[in-house]
Amino acid sequence: MSDPLNILKYEHDKIDDIFTYFAQATFPTQFQQLFDELQHRLVTHFQVEEEMFFSILEKYPEISPSLSETNDQHKLIKEKLADLTILNPASSAWSQGITQLRLAITNYITEQENRLYALLRQLVSERELAELGRRLMFTKSNSLQPVR
Repeated sequence: MSDPLNILKYEHDKIDDIFTYFAQATFPTQFQQLFDELQHRLVTHFQVEEEMFFSILEKYPEISPSLSETNDQHKLIKEKLADLTILNPASSAWSQGITQLRLAITNYITEQENRLYALLRQLVSERELAELGRRLMFTKSNSLQPVR
């Protein structure tokens, strides 16, 4: 799998899977482990997007509004992650925060997969996408290991 958009979609699916595990968890330690993995995956995912994709995307004015929105979504999700790190996983505030985080992530994923990725496929050459895919696979193999 060297198509970078499919790789990112796969990561989106893995992030969504963690929320399924949250629904099955019963102990605060499980919640904390899942949150740690979620945070690791999101921070790494955002870092890869910001370092690898955004520099390429900035040269396409057609993508600018979507890129700006993606940046805003990254900031919002990072803020929600930071808010959750100071809460007790056994608290109702933490549970509400996780629900809000999932909503923010769902909106982010939907926007990316339905709009941004379609624009990318139209504007970015197959050669550039293939190169991004190779770089992404290398980065992913070195940084997206589960923390559990």
